[in-house]
Amino acid sequence: MLSIKHITVAFEGKKVLDDLSLTFKLGEIVGLVAPNGTGKSTLINVIMNFLQPQTGSVTFKKIYNYQSKSNEVAMHQQISTFPEQGDLYDELSGYEHLVMFAQMWGNSKHTVDNIITKLQMSSYVKQKTKTYSLGMKQRLCFAMQLATDTQVMLMDEVMNGLDPNNMALISEVLVDLKKQNKLIIIASHLLDNLETYADRILFMDRGKIIYQRNKQHLLYEDQFLRASVDNYQRQRILANLPKEQTSPFTLKNPQKLLLNISDYSNSEVSGLLNIFLQENIQDFQLGKLTLNELYFHYYLAT
Repeated sequence: MLSIKHITVAFEGKKVLDDLSLTFKLGEIVGLVAPNGTGKSTLINVIMNFLQPQTGSVTFKKIYNYQSKSNEVAMHQQISTFPEQGDLYDELSGYEHLVMFAQMWGNSKHTVDNIITKLQMSSYVKQKTKTYSLGMKQRLCFAMQLATDTQVMLMDEVMNGLDPNNMALISEVLVDLKKQNKLIIIASHLLDNLETYADRILFMDRGKIIYQRNKQHLLYEDQFLRASVDNYQRQRILANLPKEQTSPFTLKNPQKLLLNISDYSNSEVSGLLNIFLQENIQDFQLGKLTLNELYFHYYLAT
């Protein structure tokens, strides 16, 4: 278990992390969602001890912490962070990077060979990285973190620059890592992809967690009805709703209507659908809020 307790980080009096406490368990994938500048990367830097908070502590398995240099070394044997493309050496091959990372964490070349096969990198991995495309470099950075084989892996925008096929491949590998009882914490803005593999998704703002979506609790989330409407249809529907809307959620597109129907009876839902038919509205869907809708509500709605 990775635990952060009462973490506060402030720059020039502005709090980036505000008395933040979180617990993460092995065998889960956790997504961090927020616009730039709201604390995602700062949190990762604090967990790695690249940045010391004004208050609070980070512990792993209740025994590892950053209270001494030897403890820091022990923590970094357990926790790794995603390499940046700017850290790659142009004149070294991808294979040499992978061997270097594996050896730094005491892992064998056999581990490297398995990673190359898993990520389908054999056709280019022995070429110098200066010949790589952005997508190839991103896949190499992911492979380098796999070569550490740490129990906790922190990844900042791991899917950047990847095409859909490679995003699907990386997603499969992430799920496989979870099955190996590893903890994966991912900061990402690619929300649709994140929802396919994350067990928990945390929305951050002003240094705090403002919303948490748990895959295990999706069954209990509110149901919404989405519809494509014009302004006249919108006004007619809102004027004839079976009951007042209690949902605060809004959509950016004025041609879309979002209605919370979780507390509607079957007859009230039928009445609402009849209004849709009377207004000749045929394009509608029933379901939970998407991550994109949640993102707009928390960060973009005015």
